[in-house]
Amino acid sequence: MDLSIQAGTKYIVGHSDVMIGTVAASERAWKALEQTHGDLGLCVGPNDIYLALRDFRTMSVRLERHMKNALEIAGWLSEREDVTRVLYPARPGAPRHDLWKRDFLGASGLFAIELVRGPDADAKAFLNPQCAGDVRARLFLGRLREPPHLATSQIDSHRDQLGYQGPTDPPPHRP
Repeated sequence: MDLSIQAGTKYIVGHSDVMIGTVAASERAWKALEQTHGDLGLCVGPNDIYLALRDFRTMSVRLERHMKNALEIAGWLSEREDVTRVLYPARPGAPRHDLWKRDFLGASGLFAIELVRGPDADAKAFLNPQCAGDVRARLFLGRLREPPHLATSQIDSHRDQLGYQGPTDPPPHRP
C-alpha cells in the first residue's frame, strides 16, 4: 500500500469542532504526495492544530472507552440469533485474535457484523435515505432486545414516519 488516508476528526480530535485528517505514504509515494500537497496549497490552520493538540490529552481515555464499549456490544451481538458473525479482532475468540493480541495494545470502536437475512421490509427501512445512519442500523435490528445503555427513543420516533411495519416490541430477553 502506498497511501493511507484517514479521518482524524473522530479519534484525534474527539469533538465536532475540527475537521482534520492524516495521510501516510510509502517511501515510493512520498515525493508525489509532497509535490501534490504543495501544488494544491494544502495546510491545516493553526487553530485546528491547537484544538487537535488539546484533544490528544484525552485520546487514550477516549480510545479505551471506545474499545470497552465495542467489546460489550460485539459480545452481546455475537449471542444473537439474528447475527451470524461478529468481525472484531480484539474480541477474545475472534479469528486470529492471537495475532491481534501480539501486535496491538488496544482497538478502536469499529467492528462489522453479518446478519441473518430478514424480511424485505426490514431491508427497505434500513436503506431508507430519510433515516439517519445510527437510527437506520438500530431500526433494522429493532426486533432485537438492545443492551440497557442503548436508547430506543430515536427508533420509536422514526417508525411511523418511515412507514415501518415490523415488530414494535423486542422479543423477551433470551439468556
